[in-house]
Amino acid sequence: MSNRDNTAGQFKTLFMHSLDALLIIDAESERILEVNRTAHRLLGYTRKEIIGKRFTSLLPPMTEDSRKSKADEIKTFGAVFVQEFLRADGSHRVMDMTFTMIPWDCQQAILATLRDVTERVKVEEERERLIRDLQEAMEKIKTLKGLLPICANCKKIRNDDGYWQQIEVYIHEHSDADFTHGICPECMKTLYPEFYDENDEKQS
Repeated sequence: MSNRDNTAGQFKTLFMHSLDALLIIDAESERILEVNRTAHRLLGYTRKEIIGKRFTSLLPPMTEDSRKSKADEIKTFGAVFVQEFLRADGSHRVMDMTFTMIPWDCQQAILATLRDVTERVKVEEERERLIRDLQEAMEKIKTLKGLLPICANCKKIRNDDGYWQQIEVYIHEHSDADFTHGICPECMKTLYPEFYDENDEKQS
C-alpha cells in the first residue's frame, strides 16, 4: 500500500469516527456526497437515504431570499450558524453548523460540520425567559425612597405635584402595599372610652 493510500485511509477513519456530524456537499448542486456515522445518528437517515439528497431538504422551509443569502455567505467566505434541522422522523434538532470550502474529487465541495446544541438552546431560551419575567416583575415594583414632606399634625404627605394626600393614599400609589384599618389602644381610649378595655392594651 502506498503512503498516499495509507493517508487517505487514515483521513477516512477520522472522518467516519468524528464526534461531530460531517457532511460533504457538492458546491454547485447542493447535493450530499458523503456523510459520517455521527451524521447518520443525529439526522436519522441511512447512508443510502441521505446520499444524493439536497442539503436544503434537511432544513425547515425558508424563503427563497433567506436561502439565497445563506448560500451566498457559504460560498463567499464560509460561516457559522445555529440552524434547526429536520430529522428523518420529522422531529427537529438545533445544530451549531460550520461550513468550509474544500476540494473533493477534482471539484469544489462544502464540508458541513454539525454539532447538536438542542439542549443548550433550550436552557438559554429558558434563562432568557426567566430574565424577561424578572425584568417585568422589577418594573412593576414601586419603591419609596428619599425624603417625604409630611404634615406634623395631620400626617398628610405632599406629592410630587405639590398636593397633600392621605398617607395611605400616597403609599398605595407608590408601592404595592394595601391598607386595612383599625384603632390603636391609645386612640381607642381617647375616642371611645366607653369601649376601652385596659386588658386589651396589655394583650396587644
